[in-house]
Amino acid sequence: TSRLRVVDEKGNTIESQVIKEDSNLTLDWRKRVIFEAALKPLALTRYSIYVDFKPTEQAKREEAFVFDNGRKRVEIDKESGLLRSYKIDGVEYLGEGFGLYALDDNADPWGMSREQLSRMGKNKVKFDLSREPSGAFKGMKSVQVVENGEIYLGVEAFFEHEATRARILYKIYKNSDDVDIDVTLLMGDINKIIKLGLPISAQGALIGQSAFGTDDLFMDGRENVAHRFVALDLGDTCVALLNNGVYGSHYEDGALYMSLVRGVTYCAHPIGERPLLPLDRFTKKIDQGESNFSFRLTLARREQLERKAQHFVQKPYALNIFPVPALNGAKKSISVAVGGDIISVPTIKKAYDRDAVVFRLLNNTQGKVDSYIEVNGQRLTLSFGKYEVKTVIYKNDTLTESYELII
Repeated sequence: TSRLRVVDEKGNTIESQVIKEDSNLTLDWRKRVIFEAALKPLALTRYSIYVDFKPTEQAKREEAFVFDNGRKRVEIDKESGLLRSYKIDGVEYLGEGFGLYALDDNADPWGMSREQLSRMGKNKVKFDLSREPSGAFKGMKSVQVVENGEIYLGVEAFFEHEATRARILYKIYKNSDDVDIDVTLLMGDINKIIKLGLPISAQGALIGQSAFGTDDLFMDGRENVAHRFVALDLGDTCVALLNNGVYGSHYEDGALYMSLVRGVTYCAHPIGERPLLPLDRFTKKIDQGESNFSFRLTLARREQLERKAQHFVQKPYALNIFPVPALNGAKKSISVAVGGDIISVPTIKKAYDRDAVVFRLLNNTQGKVDSYIEVNGQRLTLSFGKYEVKTVIYKNDTLTESYELII
């Protein structure tokens, strides 16, 4: 069996982990490797992967359901398949009741009834662990370790409720506070809303990302809308759940519930006392079949949430090319740096109406922030107000702040 070794630009071997590749050929051909690295902004950072075939003992995957490095302790309950503990520096942030829930709903896709204005779904029922996974999950153990290396511990578990099946994959990263929670949902029920419940053992204010801002969210069971993060602000830190495309949620009794799918019908519209659907024939449903969701549980200061969500959603990618210096006459690349860890850069693009590069910088906090942007050694100092977005133009090796509409 081949062995992989990841080396940085200076020839240093860095921690890496070979994980399951997408291919399912039982041949030692295609490989997938994960490693942690500091990438240069707006540039190629070279990493080399060397392969050898030296005889080695077959590594046995350790059946571990607890990770503890002294600072971070995460436990997956082997009997229930559920996240049981998320502890950082001795502080437990997870309460009782993590898991998937099914709530009674109706066929109305807009949720226009008076009852739905105060909450989406009722009669909450928790998914059960699948003792003998069936259907697409047939042959799996109820709870099983799927990866365990230098980068993360991966555990997956299988659940069911009535005609719906689900798989949760936990990725417990060993060198950060992060725990990824990936949900594969095979929706087979109608008139149900499925939610992922995250109980939080602390009290604070609920906040969520909006367009170029952060909003205070309802904490009384009403459905909230937020973008890439929802977090409980504890003052000195936030317990955050980052997401990749899940906008609905509600919070009650110390727990956050992320709305995943609804088994509703297009386009059932309540009209007086009339039935929502014809009952004499089959009507197609929305959100049936397979859906996939990605979340990241983490701790962060409030001013770091915007950047952490950006890092989670906009993942780097590998290019199988060899970076070389620019040839004579070729345009030089742009090196960019932004001061501090608060200001994020949601946009970098070439201007349509001029030979220039447009940068948009965001302060997604309630306070004033002093920062800078540096491009190819040219630095521009910037002072941001509350939730302020600034536009900076880079042209002719000069940075200027722009107050006009630039597209």
